[in-house]
Amino acid sequence: MKKILSFASLLAAAVMLISCEETKPDNTVTATGITLKCDKDVIKCDGTDASTLTVVTDDGTVVKEGVTFFDGDMNEIIVPDFKFTATEEGTYKLWAAYKTFNSQQITIQAVNADVPGVAADPQPSNTSFAKKVFLTQFTGTGCGYCPLMVQAMNTAFDKGDLRNDVVIAACHSYNNNDPAYIANPAAGAFGGQGYPYLAVDMAIGYADYTKVDNLIEVISKRYAETPKAGISANPKMHDDQLIVRVSVKAAESGEYTVGAWLLEDDIYGQQSDYAGIKNADKEHDYDTHNNCVRVADSKNGNSWIGYELGRIEAGKTAEKTFLLKTKKAWKVENMHMAIFVCAKNADGKYSVNNVVDCAVDAPTPFDYK
Repeated sequence: MKKILSFASLLAAAVMLISCEETKPDNTVTATGITLKCDKDVIKCDGTDASTLTVVTDDGTVVKEGVTFFDGDMNEIIVPDFKFTATEEGTYKLWAAYKTFNSQQITIQAVNADVPGVAADPQPSNTSFAKKVFLTQFTGTGCGYCPLMVQAMNTAFDKGDLRNDVVIAACHSYNNNDPAYIANPAAGAFGGQGYPYLAVDMAIGYADYTKVDNLIEVISKRYAETPKAGISANPKMHDDQLIVRVSVKAAESGEYTVGAWLLEDDIYGQQSDYAGIKNADKEHDYDTHNNCVRVADSKNGNSWIGYELGRIEAGKTAEKTFLLKTKKAWKVENMHMAIFVCAKNADGKYSVNNVVDCAVDAPTPFDYK
């Protein structure tokens, strides 16, 4: 059934969307008094590649002795010189105890491959980043009205000269016989109440494909906002796994999160079309689908805002390594990534502040103005 939400009501309800509250980690113990950090969340399982652990009290004191480490099963483990290594592939959960304090639980993944470092920064002292707007498109080959939204997007991009200002991720979540189908609850988490539907920077919902000028206005306003951070990525393919080292560099001190979505282009699937758009619009191919989300790695509690990086001071960086598993049926040569950074807003919620489109076979350095 066709369902259209008014532009005004969507703007008024923007706070309902995925700019969600912070979520607490799922711990086996109650965290209090200290925080456990690691400099690398993915290491090679060769017994020598180490992730350095740091324990910090709530007043900012770094604890260098008297700390006991435990795994996720509450077993004590030995971490010489606060450097954690592994000799077997797997996911390792760790937490720390100091005096009467317990830390939150962290996760370190060990892989049988070299882990890439961060991409080289061409301008280390620069914090004036290029800006793009993240559009999450909820669609499906069985959605007969979805071509109307695609047509509205194409018209808005051309009329508003916006095509180079956006990164699109198409979530084909409408029908499970869609060749690009992705099974996750993202549509509901983004505030979608029907198809087709757009989430703009995980902050504003848009469903009225009849008002192109309003769509241009929404995207243009988000694009006009000064980016608070930039993103670089360094990928490495290993068997069926894409290892991506991401660096987030702050232009403005604040709290940030980061997420990485794996996308695939040129997926053929016959598109339902109740309005006859495919026949009327010969310029665009509605049966070949691009920017299709294969992996959405940014789940944070009930939201999709990404993994917490904590506070990053202006000019400084924080890193996160993603492991994105592929399938044989997917064509790696047609893949790329949408990597986004969310900034914490004054109301304590997060929304996307910047996003980059990254290759899977070459580094993507910070993009400066």
